[in-house]
Amino acid sequence: MIWLNHKAAFTRIRVMDRGLQWANLGILATLALVPWPTAVIAVTARTGNLADERVAVALYALVGALLCSAWLLFFSYLARHPDLTHEDVDDSYFAHERPRALIGVALYLAAGVLGVAVHPLVASIVFLLLPAFYGFTSHGHDEGPRLFSSSRR
Repeated sequence: MIWLNHKAAFTRIRVMDRGLQWANLGILATLALVPWPTAVIAVTARTGNLADERVAVALYALVGALLCSAWLLFFSYLARHPDLTHEDVDDSYFAHERPRALIGVALYLAAGVLGVAVHPLVASIVFLLLPAFYGFTSHGHDEGPRLFSSSRR
């Protein structure tokens, strides 16, 4: 899903500057962290130690929130620099994408809290639903989901 979102964003970008390169690097760097808490969850799920599972989902939630925060910075940068996008992209496009990132930050953090306070399974369900949300919204607010479209966007 992250690749779909990345591709959808970059089809709208005409040119990159140093600030956008740094914002993009933030996404890629936090993305590189994702296998670590994923592995921690897998290991703790096999041990059956509920305390360890709670810590694992909290770690995953933190990394997920960091990744969504990186997207928020990326969208915010592009919203402030519409000259970097193609002419046919509405100047408010990336400003309207920021809520998707904020939803991710909020839901990852809420899942982490629920996973610690209630049960790790609750967090895991949210973790599974979030990629579906981002998959269905990966083409942005102006297009909606395109599951079977032949469009190149």
